[in-house]
Amino acid sequence: MLRPDPGVLGQPHRAALRADEASYRVGLRVPHVTEAARFYQGLGFEPIGAIPGPDGSTVMAILRRGELQLLVDALVGMPFPDSDRNA
Repeated sequence: MLRPDPGVLGQPHRAALRADEASYRVGLRVPHVTEAARFYQGLGFEPIGAIPGPDGSTVMAILRRGELQLLVDALVGMPFPDSDRNA
């Protein structure tokens, strides 16, 4: 299904329609990504993807339920090599 993309801060985006995008996105920073992802799966969210850290542990999990997408990322340890943000 195609829906209008509201763009940033309600301004129209150049690509007026996007396929299969969640209407709402929420980012959560948690101490234990895998445990939090399991919790949200128990509430009916389906895993869409995961990003491993350098040590192999999951530092971000992407889950979706209907029109809501959750980005569950690590409270510490998210790698941002091109910035000063390390934790």
